[in-house]
Amino acid sequence: MTSERIHIAKQFKETRRALEISLAELSQRTGIDPAALSRLENGKQTNPTLETLTRVARALGRELVCDLRET
Repeated sequence: MTSERIHIAKQFKETRRALEISLAELSQRTGIDPAALSRLENGKQTNPTLETLTRVARALGRELVCDLRET
């Protein structure tokens, strides 16, 4: 797993907890199964789509920002 995936997963979890939103509530806001959200937050979802990441970010009142970097 790349550090970027771990970082976004950690940010989602920390933000959700800071906002005192349960996985069940986030599931209602996103239409994504709570188990899938848990896997995403724990870095076990290896290939989430940009749509999924965007839905979670918006449900948390955040904006998903992506950039292209030279390797």
